Amino acid sequence: MGFIWWFIPDQALPLVFIAGCLLLMLGWRGTGASLMASALLLPVLSPFVEAFMAAMPPWIALAILVVVALSFMRGLAALLLGEVAAGHMIGALAADVVRWTFLALFVMPFRLAFGALRAASSTPAFRPRFGSGEDLEPRERNSLRRRRQGE
Repeated sequence: MGFIWWFIPDQALPLVFIAGCLLLMLGWRGTGASLMASALLLPVLSPFVEAFMAAMPPWIALAILVVVALSFMRGLAALLLGEVAAGHMIGALAADVVRWTFLALFVMPFRLAFGALRAASSTPAFRPRFGSGEDLEPRERNSLRRRRQGE
């Protein structure tokens, strides 16, 4: 039932309230009362939610947007696949988010630092000179080169 609220326009809320009244008359008290309360509270609370979200920093608003998007995906999956499959899907997505967050916070800085050191060591100023013959006199360097070519 919660997924349907995503698609109900504001103009249809009086009809939802009337449907709740009809359900109350037919004896379905829980469903009727929840429809009536939702139809009354949705237009009343929306300005407060809008003002609250406008006061948030952008990164918190982005996190809330991600949570709302996951909620929307769960509702759609529950509608198409069922509640249990939707729960498993959201659990797998949450595990992926935790894994990628761990990688981004703890693994990637070391990979970036190693890549920077590796790139810096490939420049001629930082290249190791051990055994390359660059620290030798020209005559010794030529004899080292001839010995290497002979091997």
